[in-house]
Amino acid sequence: MKFFRPEFFGSAIFDSQNFSTVFSETAACPSGAKPVSAVINGRRDIISSPVAVYYELTRRCNLHCQQCFASCRTADPSELPSETVFAVLRQLAAAGVINVRFTGGEPSLRSDLLQILEYARGLGLVVSLQTNGVYDDPDVFVAKLAALACDQVTVSVDGPPDVHDALRGAGAFASVHRSLQLFAANRVPVRINLLAHRQNLARLEEIFAWATTCSAGMNIFHIRLIGRARNMQHLLLDENALEELAVRVKALQRQYPAYPVACSAIGSQRRPAPVEIPVPAGFTALCLTADGRVWPHHYASYLNPELCLGRLPEDDIVDIWSRSQVLDDFRKTVVSHFKNCDQCSRHGKSCYGFDFEALIIERQLGIKGMLCSRFSR
Repeated sequence: MKFFRPEFFGSAIFDSQNFSTVFSETAACPSGAKPVSAVINGRRDIISSPVAVYYELTRRCNLHCQQCFASCRTADPSELPSETVFAVLRQLAAAGVINVRFTGGEPSLRSDLLQILEYARGLGLVVSLQTNGVYDDPDVFVAKLAALACDQVTVSVDGPPDVHDALRGAGAFASVHRSLQLFAANRVPVRINLLAHRQNLARLEEIFAWATTCSAGMNIFHIRLIGRARNMQHLLLDENALEELAVRVKALQRQYPAYPVACSAIGSQRRPAPVEIPVPAGFTALCLTADGRVWPHHYASYLNPELCLGRLPEDDIVDIWSRSQVLDDFRKTVVSHFKNCDQCSRHGKSCYGFDFEALIIERQLGIKGMLCSRFSR
């Protein structure tokens, strides 16, 4: 299903099958696409509102992963109650947001998760869920999720059983594998989120051989030294390792051409558009934490409270998007640094461009080794 949203320059078309957005100067709604009402923010340098919002429903988790950037825990008193979450979702839908990606923590720990997903679907939102795949009763949970027709589920995997369990706890991989089988049996579209690091880089071929049997695609990220991951610096991929990751993934893409893969070490995040969109964060997407606070990127809340843009539902998401000076300053920083990458030989090959996440981490935590050696600070 495609969703069409008018913009001052033409349109934004979101594809719910591959969760991608195309920006075009064409103002005509394509045949078969679902129209989405847009807002007018008065700007001519940004799109009307976020296309996607990452909504961290909780920081509670049933695992204690060593590499967790959120340092998730067993309790989270900041969670908003169901009715307030519904109010937030109504505001997002009214603003023309198309996709809400529910994350955590582990969102399935919320007893009202299925009601939240059902409410979002009722508002016409494209609903996706990010989960660790470990449930008390996976058969029941997956069956209920399938009945809601969730548009996509992404499940976190860290490697083969020994690697996965070493980071997430004994028996975690078996639970994930069982859940993936259930998702497939119930025809729930599911992708794997793989965190690439030193312990699984050499085993990508093994991971792919397994993943292609139980998922419809893979997203590959590399580790960030935030939260509990600050103690896992030995897992960090340096520039040479990132180039190796790119080479290996490209070879696997040729081997499995029907298995879609998105990798942070390959290609450019730049999207052709009539306005500047170097990355999704702050340009096509925003993030919400469990207490309703709004951020330009999901790492921002763990690093710099000054990057908070407001709070929902008290504040208006369109006002935040179009009038926040903090957000505009963030955008300017990203754009100015990205321009330095355009002539780099690595850009689009083993690097997607300026790593603003690494810059924030370095400035806030003083951790070195995450930024490209060619980047001028």
